Amino acid sequence: MRFYHAGFAIAVAAAVQVAGSAHAADEVAMQPGAETPFGGFYVGAEVAHSLANNKLEVGQGGDTLTFDGWGGNGFSGGVFAGYDHVFNNGYLIGGQIGGSISDIGSHGNFSSGGGEYFRGELKTDWFAQASVRAGYLTNPETLLFGSLGVTVAHGVGSYDYFDGTDGDSDSDQEFFYGVALGTVGIETVLSGNVRGRFEYVASYLNQQNFTFDEGVSLGVTPIIGSAKVSLVYGFGGSQPVDRVFANAPETWSGFFGGVRAGHEMGTTKLTVDDGSNHYEFDGFGSNGLMAGAFLGYNHQIGSRFVVGVEGHVSATTINNRLALEGEGSIETGTGSSLSGRIRAGVLVNPATLLYAYGGYGRNWMYTEISDGFNSQREHFHVDAVEFGGGAETFVTERVSVRGEYGIVLTENLLDDLGAPASLKKTGATGSISAVLHF
Repeated sequence: MRFYHAGFAIAVAAAVQVAGSAHAADEVAMQPGAETPFGGFYVGAEVAHSLANNKLEVGQGGDTLTFDGWGGNGFSGGVFAGYDHVFNNGYLIGGQIGGSISDIGSHGNFSSGGGEYFRGELKTDWFAQASVRAGYLTNPETLLFGSLGVTVAHGVGSYDYFDGTDGDSDSDQEFFYGVALGTVGIETVLSGNVRGRFEYVASYLNQQNFTFDEGVSLGVTPIIGSAKVSLVYGFGGSQPVDRVFANAPETWSGFFGGVRAGHEMGTTKLTVDDGSNHYEFDGFGSNGLMAGAFLGYNHQIGSRFVVGVEGHVSATTINNRLALEGEGSIETGTGSSLSGRIRAGVLVNPATLLYAYGGYGRNWMYTEISDGFNSQREHFHVDAVEFGGGAETFVTERVSVRGEYGIVLTENLLDDLGAPASLKKTGATGSISAVLHF
């Protein structure tokens, strides 16, 4: 997965380079004496929505079952503090430390009419990060940046059961360590020294082993994708920058097209209830990378509001895989999708838009079963509702960069079977886009 993510980072860098060079001949207006409030010490508070994918390796009696993975989701909230230095040419470097409490969890439950039950859970209840970031001012009040850091997370695994005669319970806790890659971030002035920030962070953590009774060992390797929204208060005063900024567009109205790349996470919840037995597994985790393109039209209303419509097409590598050593595997994934959206936003300055969107789409998926020698793949499609939001800022007179986080909720994948069960996927994507305005 790290090799895939390196490819994604290269794609993002290429997209940003295209955004900066494709229209180098555009006329750019000088802004002598421009000042920016960025730079100096700051503090902030954040809330985040996260999806997790835990790769599991279950060992007992010499056999190993690999499950990639057990999905989870939840929210977190935290605080942070940092320092930025702004260079005269508009580039910025900085460092930050912070911590959060969270309820990012995965669980499985089974109960029967006879009183038997089983409950298992993996959760992350807190984590801390230290990171550095680098970026550049797209205008004096808006910063586009990326970050790289180290993270530590506290994880807890537990289970309890009753088989009608006997019961047992056990738990274990471990610290996980890893890297936190902030693939895209946009920060913009809201009022005075108060700024708003959007950032998507993918955390890759090391494997730790939970040890339970009866000789069961559970190896867990988490990946956590988090969309963070923050309020930031800066203590520094305004300072001059020599950078030449592009004019804000006279209007956001008009047609546009763009390319997009991102990181995808998913968790699929299975619920079975036949009246006497209830089974719930939340859920089958998945992760991967995506790339796509889109076309749309914006209409600006007055000086502050923008509405629009968009059509998207994308391809993805997201999948879930269950394998038993020497026996075979089963894999389910998504290959491509089409969707339509409407969006609406508010201009925090003439060149920067904060927006939300909603839409409907279709995902083309597959299931592949292998016995270790031969495999068979079946294709199917599923419809989904999607919603999310982000920030978009102009970097030249005709090119903007967009950072976005979106949620996709599918219909019941088992509807056609008529079974007393539901299988519904929740997907999440953090992405960066380069947009050309016609």
